[in-house]
Amino acid sequence: MEKIINVYDVDEFRKLLNNGLNSIRLACEYYVDAITKKPELKEVFIHEFPEFNAVSWYRFEQIGRGVLSPKLLHATNTTIKMLSTCSYSDQVKYLEKPVEFLTSTGDVLLLDVSAMISSQVRQVFNGKSVRTLAEQKVYIEIEKEKRSKKEIKNTREWFVRKDKLYVGKVVFTKIELVEIMEEMNY
Repeated sequence: MEKIINVYDVDEFRKLLNNGLNSIRLACEYYVDAITKKPELKEVFIHEFPEFNAVSWYRFEQIGRGVLSPKLLHATNTTIKMLSTCSYSDQVKYLEKPVEFLTSTGDVLLLDVSAMISSQVRQVFNGKSVRTLAEQKVYIEIEKEKRSKKEIKNTREWFVRKDKLYVGKVVFTKIELVEIMEEMNY
């Protein structure tokens, strides 16, 4: 038997959720106003509400100061964490509409931020904002160059780390290399 979805239930949930988010915002604004007027109240709040950890209090303050959307209060997803470093207006914008993502073939996809994988997150976000398509193209080229250099490095059977030469499982110090060179009359 197929369950019928009542649109009223979805709308009611949306209304209650939005009311809850608005209440969180108001509570956070109240908290910030209180600790701005009397900084010593911060410890009182923390003591009175031990169920909230330091990260929660940090985010309450960010929400109260208008730099973090209440929708990001419990963000754990990598994408959402990166989005939380963006401006408040960008947070709201990209929580509500998809972000442009440039593929390696030049196609542009519109992605929901919550559905992005870590490599897409690194390409789209630059730490404080969302990269433009032109910036993403540059990012793709830089990453391609890095991979190419890494592949070349990985084809060698030896590598140097600090003051030692590693050849397979054999390690040579500088002194040992000098001795080898002397034996070779180099």
